[in-house]
Amino acid sequence: VSLLLKTYATDFLILDGDIDPTPAFSLCRAASGSEDSLSPYTLLLLESPQVRDLSAALQVGVDDFLAKPIDYGEILARLRAGARRREFERRFREQCGIEAHTGLPNRGVFRNRLQAGAATGAGGVCVLMEVDFHAQINADREWFIGRDILQEVAAKLLEGCGKDDLV
Repeated sequence: VSLLLKTYATDFLILDGDIDPTPAFSLCRAASGSEDSLSPYTLLLLESPQVRDLSAALQVGVDDFLAKPIDYGEILARLRAGARRREFERRFREQCGIEAHTGLPNRGVFRNRLQAGAATGAGGVCVLMEVDFHAQINADREWFIGRDILQEVAAKLLEGCGKDDLV
């Protein structure tokens, strides 16, 4: 299940926790993001929420709760809130200098490092690399295959660089 969630970059999880919330909690735990990916916005549906269930749900990463029967206007409002949160997190990462597909520093970080090096007279080497056929892979196959290729290339580049190198 966690492989599916990671593979398809899930934005939202709507979990039914009525019969037994334990499987829903396990799924939420599996979907929790790592440092390099965003967690899905998780909405737990409950008919008669108990305080202990709500506390446990918050501990495993549930973002919001909705009582059954579902009011469609309310679920739409909750999903919109989740979409705003995900967009905020994406923009925050972008402004922090992290490239979303690879987890590597983005071009702004690179540009700032070059400018700082030029100002101090520090030398350096710049290598520009293109992953052959990446656009074609994305066009012919699922988008996540191209993403995985970029992440693997990034990991290999990081392995071969020193602690002061910028990839």
